[in-house]
This record gives sequence, C-alpha cells and structure tokens, in this order.
Amino acid sequence: MKLKFFLFLSFLFILISSQSPYITIYIESLCPDCTEFISNSFKNFYNLNITNLATIEFIPFGNANET
Repeated sequence: MKLKFFLFLSFLFILISSQSPYITIYIESLCPDCTEFISNSFKNFYNLNITNLATIEFIPFGNANET
C-alpha cells in the first residue's frame, strides 16, 4: 500500500513538474529498518523499470556525532 501511494505521488509530481524529481535517501548501515526498506519497498520500485523518471541518490549515514 505504501509503495502504491509513493508511486502515485511520484507520478503526480512528474506530471506537475517539468523536471524529474530528485530523491535523496539517507540510510544507516546495519539498520534493520533501512535494510527492510531497500530489500522490499525500494526493490519493488526498482523492478518496475521506471527509475529513469527520477534521480535517486543514496547517502550512507550511521553512528555519526556532530559537535
């Protein structure tokens, strides 16, 4: 259900915008939720072969401290 909603919003944004959307995904290494997202939701999106409609960037981020 979440994937269908995400795809609907993506297509709606593409129709409204003249440029393709830029999606940034921040992931944490060894995070169970991030692993589940990439293994299931994003994998299903990627297998639809419509990833050329958006620019997708993965940014690994984990266990960092800022001062």
